[in-house]
Amino acid sequence: MREGSRSLLTAANIALASSPGDDVQDGDDNVIFLVLVAPSHGKLLLTREGGRRPHDGPAVTFTLADIKDARVVYDHDGSEATSDSFGLELQLSAVGGDRRTYSFSVVVQVASWNDRPSLSLPPNDTLTVIAGTDPG
Repeated sequence: MREGSRSLLTAANIALASSPGDDVQDGDDNVIFLVLVAPSHGKLLLTREGGRRPHDGPAVTFTLADIKDARVVYDHDGSEATSDSFGLELQLSAVGGDRRTYSFSVVVQVASWNDRPSLSLPPNDTLTVIAGTDPG
């Protein structure tokens, strides 16, 4: 992803394999992710269904259905960091009320972008350049 942009968290980022013998309840809403460690250089956001306002809120918990519905977004803060990561806990509801948990990290690779330079003018908005001087 590019510095300062947003990227969807997809099933390509988190692959979940479960065997029928695991006795895990069916349904993507029963696969829950809890954010244990927030990203350092961005935010995880959960968009609302159908684009209702407000559009985004912090993703504290979300489901596999949210990922499949393209509702979970990583929003990079625009800093010069070339990578970021966040920690998740996967919670599976098993038949009989048991809950299994697995913790893991997701690493985000960030491509640098040549930012525009910022120009800061003096309080009177006048820039004075003296002829024959080196601006460097």
